[in-house]
Amino acid sequence: MQQFKSSISVKLTINLLLCLIFLFGVIGIMNFRMHKRHLMDGVIQNAAQISDIIKRSTNFSMLKNERERIYRIIQDIAEEPGIQKIRIYNKEGRTTFSTDPGEVDKTVNVHAEACVVCHSGPMPTGHVTVAERSRDYYSPDGSHVLGVISPIKSEISCITSDCHAHSEEFKVLGVLDVIMQLDKVDASLQEYEARLKWFVSLAIILVCFISILFVYVTVYRPVKKIVEGTKRIAEGDLDFEINIKSKDEIGGLAQSFNFMARELKSSQHQLLSAKAYTDDIIRSMSNSLVVINQNTIIQKVNKTTCDLLGYEEAELIGRPIAMIFAEGYFEEIGLDDLPIKNFNTSVETTYLAKTGEKIHVLFSGSTVRDQEGMFQGIVCMAQDNTWQTEAMHAGHLAALGELAAGVAHEINNPLNSIINFAQLTIDEIQRKDDISEDTLNMIIKEADRVSSIVRSLLSFAREQERTKSPIKIKDVLEETLALTETQLAKEGIILELDIDENLPAVMGDFQQIQQVFVNVVNNSRYALNAKFTSSNPEKILSIRLAVKVIDSQPFVEIAFRDNGTGIPSSIIEKVMDPFYSTKPAGQGTGLGLAISHGIITDHDGKITIESIKGEYTKISILLPVKAGAGELAA
Repeated sequence: MQQFKSSISVKLTINLLLCLIFLFGVIGIMNFRMHKRHLMDGVIQNAAQISDIIKRSTNFSMLKNERERIYRIIQDIAEEPGIQKIRIYNKEGRTTFSTDPGEVDKTVNVHAEACVVCHSGPMPTGHVTVAERSRDYYSPDGSHVLGVISPIKSEISCITSDCHAHSEEFKVLGVLDVIMQLDKVDASLQEYEARLKWFVSLAIILVCFISILFVYVTVYRPVKKIVEGTKRIAEGDLDFEINIKSKDEIGGLAQSFNFMARELKSSQHQLLSAKAYTDDIIRSMSNSLVVINQNTIIQKVNKTTCDLLGYEEAELIGRPIAMIFAEGYFEEIGLDDLPIKNFNTSVETTYLAKTGEKIHVLFSGSTVRDQEGMFQGIVCMAQDNTWQTEAMHAGHLAALGELAAGVAHEINNPLNSIINFAQLTIDEIQRKDDISEDTLNMIIKEADRVSSIVRSLLSFAREQERTKSPIKIKDVLEETLALTETQLAKEGIILELDIDENLPAVMGDFQQIQQVFVNVVNNSRYALNAKFTSSNPEKILSIRLAVKVIDSQPFVEIAFRDNGTGIPSSIIEKVMDPFYSTKPAGQGTGLGLAISHGIITDHDGKITIESIKGEYTKISILLPVKAGAGELAA
């Protein structure tokens, strides 16, 4: 039954039959309406002719004012077959004569639908077509009738007549209303309608039978052969040919099908060779490749993946991809929300080898879809990122080295204070005086200051596991300034802070974000010192923390702006490239901004640079606020 419903022949036949039924129905309805209009036009013309005959027959009697003779003539004409009654109205709407005596002296509303055509102005008009003066309705006794009103116009003879002259302003003296019976017209229409229905039904049945036979011979049987051929081809029988010799489109389709089968047969070897070639490419790739399904189950891996992780291919196929990620990293890339419908990312993450070794990789994944957009899988590429990790470590050490001088100077001052206060205490002991509590408190205060500085430096210098957790950007900035603020003050740099106290938390690596801040602050210091060799009111570094919403996504914006040397527009696009530096040889590694860009990108953020040479440089960092980060950081 289902196959019958889905058959193209059945669909074609049904559509054809419906079109034919609709077409014959429309033709029948139009023919019936045209016939009805023709009959009604005949009745209207007949009524108009009767009105004209009455007016001509009674014209002389009207001039003589012979009312009885006029009424007798009208009464005789009203007895003709098809006429129900005849009435005469004067210009005020009063019935002066009617073949139905009960209507005499009754007044009609001149503003009624049948009268308003002529009485639309202050004076009745006689220039109205017969169709506009006719009305099709049912009388109170239920009979179907047609009324035609004919104006009795004023003529020259009426105006000059001695018996009843009228003023020239009266163009219409009254109207003659002829009521025609439509019972015979209705009977004729019913008979015509019945004959028309039989004719249309017979024509539809005959045409439908011919159409079905035509579809069966020219469509159903050839299509059935083509369907059989497709099944044979699907089963692998590429030698099968469809035997249809017709010259129409279906015959051409059969010939094309046979040609396709021959081409498939000749191309089968090429396809197999192409598959083998593709497999060779995948096997020879220097980057790791893993293909997973919608539930993150590994479907295919290349040789590089096995070599990188130390697994055999059979150990990975059919296993969840989470097994090749180091603990805590799989959840970060967004593959844990099953089933996956769409995936596209590029992040830095860590793989876990079979031996337990952690391998830093640059991971990218994208959804594979067919031409119809249906999900096919996810291709995951990974590049060994050891060199970038080493570069980041080198950049970290470089930033640490730049901080060393400032930190040493900052520690030196409290140490000198501790030594001085300790010497005062020794002097008091030697003099056997009471030891001053204030002196001891100052020693403790300065020692705490040294401890805080060293703790911040150790926190920045210590290598930690790269994990993202809810952090407060304000805390990261405070830790950064704890290491750099003294050096900024020593160099005469004015620090201006504008911090929103209600900043939400973000997901990030505290130490990596701090490294970005240190890199940016050090670059601003260099630019300001290059422009201003000593203290200057314009030697300003301003830092602003605020919330910014872009396309309904909230971000924490960290903006560093300095009035330093600026960056030429010709090279501003290159400053984030690895090993590109605007500093003289020996004063920069060219890794600071490149590493910072990589860190911010890994945090799903954005970093932009705006600068005018000789005026200012503004570096803006946007870090996304993710749901739940605020509660976790609280």
